[in-house]
Amino acid sequence: MTEQEKASGPTHSTFGSLPSSDDIRSIGDIIRDTRALSAAQVAEILQHQRLHGLKFGEAAIALGYASPDDVLHALAEQFNYAVADGEQTAAHPELVVLNQPFSQLRGPRLHEVFGVDNNSGLSGLLSGRRGDSVIKSVKGINNLFVLPVGIQPPNPLELIEGAAFGLLLHELLNKFDHVVVDTPAADFGADGLVAAARCGVALIVARQNSVRVDDLKALVQALSASTAKVAGVVMNEY
Repeated sequence: MTEQEKASGPTHSTFGSLPSSDDIRSIGDIIRDTRALSAAQVAEILQHQRLHGLKFGEAAIALGYASPDDVLHALAEQFNYAVADGEQTAAHPELVVLNQPFSQLRGPRLHEVFGVDNNSGLSGLLSGRRGDSVIKSVKGINNLFVLPVGIQPPNPLELIEGAAFGLLLHELLNKFDHVVVDTPAADFGADGLVAAARCGVALIVARQNSVRVDDLKALVQALSASTAKVAGVVMNEY
């Protein structure tokens, strides 16, 4: 997986415009509004909170007025962090944290992970066929967009080596805060190394208890010898 990011505008707070504490709602206020709690219910939660030394969210869960998901979403709102709603999103359970992804061309499956259609996408753009709405928003996850592969091409390496890929990256970086390019595994060929070099930054994802240490070291060395900067290694269980 390769990553390149660039701020595209004042979409986040800067040192000159940090939100004050008055602008941030408390967890209790968010849960109250989300669950439409009455004044009597809030008072009961506060009393339970004081008696048992709990946080508001813990007390609300204990009394059955809120769920653990309600508390997580309240925290997410406080930190302006996207959390998928299990009842509203079509995203695959494997999804943890991804921003503005772009799909890999060999064995693509991010459209399945994020629950978007794969009728058109990256392969069409790189081959000169422009379709409508090829960049899809992800239901239930604000500010997250996916560019799926579309029709799986017979010449993926040729497409990402072409000028169109570089031009597309430049355009996306001007429109989005972060762009993540998901590549095939390193043993599938040179696709990942080429994409990493085009992006400039690489984040290696390795499968725990599966990837050999020597192979991982060789990949790091290969990336380091290219124009890509290795940002780090993420170990997962998939």
